[in-house]
Amino acid sequence: MTAGALLGLALPLAPTSAPPASAAPGSPCAEVSADDPGEPSTDPSAPLAELQIPDAHRRVAELSGRAPGEGVAVAVVGAGIRGQAGIPSTATRRIAPFSRTGEVVSFETTAVAGLIAGARRQGQVVGVAPDAAILDVRVYDTEVDRNDDLATPTAAGVAAGLRSIVGMVGPRGVRVVVVPVQISGSRELGRAVRAVTAAGALVVVPSGDRAVLGAEYLPGEDAGTDVFPAAYSTANRRVIAVSTSVSDDVNAADVVVMSSAIDVAAPSAGAVSYGLAGRTCLLPLPSTVAASGVVAGVIALLWTVFPTETPDQIATRLIRTATGSSSSGGVTADRLVGHGVVQPLEALTRTLRPRRAVDAPEAPPQRDATPVALPEVEPDRLRSIRENAVWWGLVGGGVLVTAVVVRPVFARRRSSGD
Repeated sequence: MTAGALLGLALPLAPTSAPPASAAPGSPCAEVSADDPGEPSTDPSAPLAELQIPDAHRRVAELSGRAPGEGVAVAVVGAGIRGQAGIPSTATRRIAPFSRTGEVVSFETTAVAGLIAGARRQGQVVGVAPDAAILDVRVYDTEVDRNDDLATPTAAGVAAGLRSIVGMVGPRGVRVVVVPVQISGSRELGRAVRAVTAAGALVVVPSGDRAVLGAEYLPGEDAGTDVFPAAYSTANRRVIAVSTSVSDDVNAADVVVMSSAIDVAAPSAGAVSYGLAGRTCLLPLPSTVAASGVVAGVIALLWTVFPTETPDQIATRLIRTATGSSSSGGVTADRLVGHGVVQPLEALTRTLRPRRAVDAPEAPPQRDATPVALPEVEPDRLRSIRENAVWWGLVGGGVLVTAVVVRPVFARRRSSGD
């Protein structure tokens, strides 16, 4: 498959229809396997309904004449994506020795990829940006606590996966990189994250799930220097650390580890995605990992409409239109939801006039969105050579691997990070 074919694969933009009469939540994605596909979900995806994603898709078509996610490639660095019709626009590579098996055995990365670009089913939207291309970069095999010889997520493995795609980052290659893991930091990982963002990508990461990290709530807690890669967002505005919003009857602090690294939040409970059997399945509980997939899809929508904008401009749109933003640009981030819950329609339509990348006073919404005027990032004179040579080479004959997982790290401090 050529690079053009990967980026050009686009499904027809279909209108959202009412749920089928026999709508059902379906089996949890965690309980589905290739041998036991469970019951498919026919319910609408609750987070996508809350964020008005079907309306955002129509707005994308009005503003750009393109399908949602068309022309945007998203790399998912994790535990591998199960190749299937539900996530069709996928190229893969496997990073040895960090992945030790050719079989995808962990559901998380597949579920995250489905939230980003899952195909529509029965007229219902599954992926936020279903026409985006997915690059699967597999750097581990399974969860931390699995007692066998399969590889678990490490800073070294994630760093190796990030380094492998630096040459593919750019307007005609990868624009968004999702790393849905929660691990300890390292100098090597910090350097790899900086390399990817300097090349022109936005890196989207979960801020930290309390259940995954095994962290008991402590008054005044702040995981902003404990959970990686999220901790890098405090010094690197191109790293977007994502929390999750919860319903009124749930205490957010019971779900999310409080962190000053959080940029934005997104709903995640009740999301519909694709599982290891290639059928739709349910993500019933709130999760910052799932929320990171939702936000990555929203970023892909923004780049569909504003393909010439810089990563800093796209980040500004995302952050300054979240529910907690102020018209003056003086936003104080919350340690549970950052600057607030993302608002895709606002980000697509509001005219922003920022003084700098993280300071964006806003004008009233306009019918035709206007590109944000921000200073350009210093140009990389070798980028075009790198994009063409490496991206075409990878997609033309590359092998696929990707992954996403979680690992307890709350006790380890940033002294281990860069």
